[in-house]
Amino acid sequence: MNLEKFGFILTIEALIANVNESLPIELLLNYTYQKRPLYFEVQIYRIIQEFLSNVIKHAKATEMLIHIRDSDTLLAIILSDNGVGFDTDLLKKGMGLNNIDSRIQSITGISKWKSKKDKGTRLIITLLKQ
Repeated sequence: MNLEKFGFILTIEALIANVNESLPIELLLNYTYQKRPLYFEVQIYRIIQEFLSNVIKHAKATEMLIHIRDSDTLLAIILSDNGVGFDTDLLKKGMGLNNIDSRIQSITGISKWKSKKDKGTRLIITLLKQ
């Protein structure tokens, strides 16, 4: 991982480039991303990586979206796919989802999972500016 060397957005773009043939991924940026402490950026990168890994393994999706919205008051990250989805009530969190949730907690983020059968999955992460 080259976060320190290339920065957060370029590192995300490199991650996308590595899988794009099997799964088209769109990166949407609202406003200019403002650099954060390395620990914070590593956690966000790992969350995106884990979500992507789950999409590839389980979702049968044909596309994924990474939407990063950085404003003066908060950073919002929306990860979504158009895959098979899952019933969030019946969800027994596997290692991947537990890892995502604990990483979000480690950077004091708020998250919400949304998923419907055959309608894909969406993870919304909100982080207030410190």
